[in-house]
Amino acid sequence: MLYILSILQHIILVRCIGFGCGFRIKGVEIVDLALIGGIPSFKDVFDAVVNEVEIEKYTMAEDVKQTNVDLLEHIQKNLNKSEVEYIPHVDLKEMSKNVKFAIRTGEFSYYPNIILQAGVVF
Repeated sequence: MLYILSILQHIILVRCIGFGCGFRIKGVEIVDLALIGGIPSFKDVFDAVVNEVEIEKYTMAEDVKQTNVDLLEHIQKNLNKSEVEYIPHVDLKEMSKNVKFAIRTGEFSYYPNIILQAGVVF
């Protein structure tokens, strides 16, 4: 995963997904980190990614505001300087066709999905 993170450039999109997400899109590489349900957690993977990559913008399903407040607060705290967009879940799935790769976690919670847009560090 570190190799993939190291090749990220400005504007490249990455999607972090939960354990139950049936994510398969032709041409999108999946880094499957899920060992068993809950390991690794979305938060652990998310923290590792945002510590290595400058995030300019992130996009989430608007449903997360009602169904996974704890996860949302964690993301907002760690990306408080990044632009944010909340869109319908179906639109998030459509937007996923444009990601460079997806990272699958062991997360078992509602809407643990985010699309991260890489920024520039300077």
